[in-house]
Amino acid sequence: MARYMLLLLLALMTTQQAPPKSAAAPTADDVAALDRYVGRYQFAPAVIMTVSRDGEHLMVQLTGQPKVEIIPDGDNEFFLQVIDAQITFEMNDKDRATALVLHQLGRDQRAARIEGEPVVPKEVTVAPGVFDRLAGQYEFAPSAVITISREGAHFYEQLTGQGRFEIFATSEREYFLKVVDAQITFEVDSQMRTTSLVLRQGGREIRATKLP
Repeated sequence: MARYMLLLLLALMTTQQAPPKSAAAPTADDVAALDRYVGRYQFAPAVIMTVSRDGEHLMVQLTGQPKVEIIPDGDNEFFLQVIDAQITFEMNDKDRATALVLHQLGRDQRAARIEGEPVVPKEVTVAPGVFDRLAGQYEFAPSAVITISREGAHFYEQLTGQGRFEIFATSEREYFLKVVDAQITFEVDSQMRTTSLVLRQGGREIRATKLP
């Protein structure tokens, strides 16, 4: 079952410590080479990791979180000392980072490098009455139900055991989340009654049937 929340660094920082590692002292060339990683990398419309250099230290900062250091651990590979997580940078033929992959808890999460503003799908306005036809509970499995609801002009989804997150429309039946790279499409029958939804996340598609 796909999980919505990215397990990105700070979710576990205060409770899980990585095993200590040592790293060789960097040379002047090593320090200068860090600049090829500096930039902004987008996991989701509202989740950006900023990579910066502070002297001989390479730092990462996730949206809304403090800045932490990452330590070299091989060609284009780094690790965090504050949590058991690793980062691999993908490079182009000019030896410049074009994306990064966060390795944590057995999962790989990729973020492409961006220039300028984050890439966000174009939002449209959907009338509350139109959205109300989509509201209800949808079952992925007996223990995994997603609830679609509305508060005023704001639309939400909530998976069993997870927090509630706002979803944003790109059409009357297509929505996306800003806190994670995921999209939801609602399916209807010949009478235009909503029958199911499809969650797209991490290259997977998972269908949930609407409950009576």
